[in-house]
Amino acid sequence: MTEDELPQDHPLRDSRVHALMGLVTGSIIAGVGVLLFEGLMMWLLIGVGVLDAITTPYILGKAIEGETADGPEQAVEGW
Repeated sequence: MTEDELPQDHPLRDSRVHALMGLVTGSIIAGVGVLLFEGLMMWLLIGVGVLDAITTPYILGKAIEGETADGPEQAVEGW
């Protein structure tokens, strides 16, 4: 799916939605780590949650732009 295929009022066109989704998913992962685990596993899940909160907005932005490692042509054609 590229930017041209999305309607103008689609929520995924807004970068604030990308940031919010990253914060929500990262918070869920870190919350599960704090509530259900202790020791090293808790700290690993907190780290994964932080990494998720940072990378999710970037990945969603690239997916909406239709860019891949091989260029936008592959994103239009499919995987």
